[in-house]
Amino acid sequence: MIHEYLGFVKMVEQSIYETQFILPKSWRTNFIEKSGSLHLELVVNSELFELELIERNVHRKESLEAFKHSGDKGVVIVTDKLSPFLRDYCDEFNINFIDRAGNARIAYQSLFLYIEGRKLLASTTFTSSMTIGMVKCIFAFLNDEPLLNATYSEISVKAGLSMGMVSKTIKYLLKMHFLREKNGKYQFTDKQTLIYEWLLGYKQRLAPKLQVWRLPPPKRWELINQPSNSLWFGEVAATQRGFMNHPQTLKLFAFDKPKGYAIGNPELPKLQVVAPFWNHELEINEKGQILLTIADLLTDEDGRLKEIAEEMNERYLHLKKLP
Repeated sequence: MIHEYLGFVKMVEQSIYETQFILPKSWRTNFIEKSGSLHLELVVNSELFELELIERNVHRKESLEAFKHSGDKGVVIVTDKLSPFLRDYCDEFNINFIDRAGNARIAYQSLFLYIEGRKLLASTTFTSSMTIGMVKCIFAFLNDEPLLNATYSEISVKAGLSMGMVSKTIKYLLKMHFLREKNGKYQFTDKQTLIYEWLLGYKQRLAPKLQVWRLPPPKRWELINQPSNSLWFGEVAATQRGFMNHPQTLKLFAFDKPKGYAIGNPELPKLQVVAPFWNHELEINEKGQILLTIADLLTDEDGRLKEIAEEMNERYLHLKKLP
């Protein structure tokens, strides 16, 4: 629904408004939702141009590779401020964009619009375009990349989702240019940006919906006899990897609650057992645990935890920035 795009619309409207002084008064703009995407209708001299808007965080040219010549199809990327180098790259490969500094380049059919911004527009919070089901499915793919080319039935079983949701996720990844098909096989095109978007989706969509059981504080979390297929994440996992000395929250993904552990002082952190959003059949590897840990740290507004997430990103993910 259109209300899901409100933050996004606000950013685009602001960009257009800031540059309106050089556009003819006869130009009109309107936003519509079509086939699950946000479109911008631009009326110029009574001629209607319909443009598909795709929100994307772009910090390097690799993030633009999949959009080469997408301007021919009326696609416009909406993003943070682009560097002069990236703007030139867009010009060279016919990639339309609107950025948060008021820069815009739209070349489509008989329409050509090129605007150079003068200031950074007011910050707007990016909203994940992923649904909860997509966040879950994409995690399964990031954790186990060969799963991309498994049958929908196998993906469905491991990710704990319907085959319909698996199909929707694949279509989403293809549409957003995160995935391409080559020689009958799917492969990621821009995994770094996808991970960024997944972290955003985890924080905004999935984390608030996770089922959590709060159990008495353990005397020592290290001595808990973990149930099968369980794993620590968040501050405990960061501690296990040497990024913290003492975790202040104890979070364990587990299908069953731990039993028989020694209970500690009531003032110690409680044990939070979180129901996994995947099935037993999906084996979570180190990559998956790191993703879950960084994602969890980013859900907290504590600056200390954000710093730890940044340090872990530096060592493991190598994203240019975190959400």
